[in-house]
Amino acid sequence: MSFSSEEKQKAASSPSIRIDNFQGVLGDVYQSTVLQNLQMTVNKGDFDSLRKFLQSHGIEDEDIEELQKAIEADPQPKKRESFGARVGEWLGKMTAKAAQGIGQIPFGTAGSLLANAIWNYYGM
Repeated sequence: MSFSSEEKQKAASSPSIRIDNFQGVLGDVYQSTVLQNLQMTVNKGDFDSLRKFLQSHGIEDEDIEELQKAIEADPQPKKRESFGARVGEWLGKMTAKAAQGIGQIPFGTAGSLLANAIWNYYGM
């Protein structure tokens, strides 16, 4: 599949393109080998499944406990637009840790991977 320069420009500047719950490779993979496990096993309302997912990505237990308290303290989002203040703070903290190389989540994917896991917990 190929696109014209005009189509590429239109797609790059379109505010209506949105990728929700993306798991995979985005970008040029020409002459590459990519192996991934694209399974997200976080179930709605099941914090244990969220815990296991986070642990599998190297998130420390104390950080997971902090997230659990944040989820309990914040109101549940009504739409998939923004998290409550405490959950948002937690995501920022985890993204900063990834930027410092702490944990097993690469910085470039930390925010979206963690946010999508939490959205799955909320059932969104």
